[in-house]
Amino acid sequence: MTTAVRCALLVNSTGLVIGGPLEKEMQSVAGGLGGQMDVLGASTIGEIDNVFLSLSQKRTEAFFVAPGTFFTNRRVQFATLATRYAIPTIYYTRDFVEVGGLMSYGASETGIHRQMGLYAGRVLKGEGTEGDFPL
Repeated sequence: MTTAVRCALLVNSTGLVIGGPLEKEMQSVAGGLGGQMDVLGASTIGEIDNVFLSLSQKRTEAFFVAPGTFFTNRRVQFATLATRYAIPTIYYTRDFVEVGGLMSYGASETGIHRQMGLYAGRVLKGEGTEGDFPL
């Protein structure tokens, strides 16, 4: 089994959360495997293009895209560039896979919203407070 030794994480450099806990966790995992994790930022279409060019030049073996609306809105661009540069990329939502991305790992956005609606309904009926329900 081959372990990816050069990984990258992309965060929205102007987003509300720039890396944060996800970045720390990814750095820890990469270090524990003897690998290297580059953290990159992008907040424009052109910056996303440049990130993929850089990943290709560095021969990145695994690429992770952090959650964010801007990235989800650019999912076709991500899938196209990942294929063009042959960079194995994992996304946080299935939306990317549905347009040609390699794989995703995480909760279903639809499921999350449905569950939030159910919890809100229970709170409004007086069944408890928001602290009574798991996230």
